[in-house]
Amino acid sequence: MKRIMCFGDSNTHGYDPVGPTRYEYDMRWTGRLAKALGEDYMVIEAGLNGMTSGFDDPDKPNRNGQRAIGYFLHANKPLDFIVVMAGTNDTKTKFHADLERIGANLENLLKLITEHEQTEQNDTKILVIAPVPMDERVAHLEDDDDMDEHSVELSRNLQPVVKAVADKLGLLFADASRWGIELSFDGCHFSKEGHKIFAENIEIEIRKYI
Repeated sequence: MKRIMCFGDSNTHGYDPVGPTRYEYDMRWTGRLAKALGEDYMVIEAGLNGMTSGFDDPDKPNRNGQRAIGYFLHANKPLDFIVVMAGTNDTKTKFHADLERIGANLENLLKLITEHEQTEQNDTKILVIAPVPMDERVAHLEDDDDMDEHSVELSRNLQPVVKAVADKLGLLFADASRWGIELSFDGCHFSKEGHKIFAENIEIEIRKYI
């Protein structure tokens, strides 16, 4: 059985902003992917709301992806394939980050994965996904001031940064901004239809390499 771990933030966790809770397993892209790939594959969810690629969030503990990744790698080995989608939460206003810093965070996170004994021992393939950009709705949420217009602009320019990091480290890359993912009312999280579309596209990418 091929083991695939999906590491990321709330859109990998399957957060439903209408709830707020998680979408049902068979609605989340990870659950849809597992069904599409079939019984010869195990899809392991390793997503967490608010996960960053390198920042400690003073308001939400245990969200630093660099601190968390070692646990997930040890707990879920052996792994044949890892999907990583991170960087959106690094655009939060509280971190005062620019694209260079976000790129550095992501590079350090990916190095922790590529240099980990689990990855080296199992010759694990790593697919880095450029996140779906947010839209202006997220900057105007009444009960959430984590994101502003600058956050939206950063998210729209993450794709070449993520690709440059993936290329530098010799990793597989895909750009989810090209997949036409539908977002929920908050301009940040995938809708149910968005999860469906994401699952269809990520399945295509994974089947290219595994």
